[in-house]
Amino acid sequence: MSDDVMLKSFDLADAATKQLLVLATGTIAGAIALLDNSNVAGIDFGPHSGAIETSLWVLTFSAIFGVAAMFNLLGTLARPPEEGPTIYKGSIRLFSALQLFLYPLGLFLLVRAAFL
Repeated sequence: MSDDVMLKSFDLADAATKQLLVLATGTIAGAIALLDNSNVAGIDFGPHSGAIETSLWVLTFSAIFGVAAMFNLLGTLARPPEEGPTIYKGSIRLFSALQLFLYPLGLFLLVRAAFL
């Protein structure tokens, strides 16, 4: 793989990771802003708070795995292995897959909990 193609693949993976990271944190912020009971001190989601909190934790873990994926991308480019850096490194694939799986799951759980 040429260096130009390899760098573009890392740029694309970094951009996709950042987009999901922004979506996850924005969804968390929006959920707290829209679903919080403003008549009570602190954060209170009412009778279905357990389901909403579960979905927010899933979204939080999606964001954490996104940061881990970005660090793995950076580390692979900063210290490439002898055979050259690759986007298919196991840790990059693992953290990216977890982020990609947990965001839609968290979003689904949040929408489901909001309509309970």
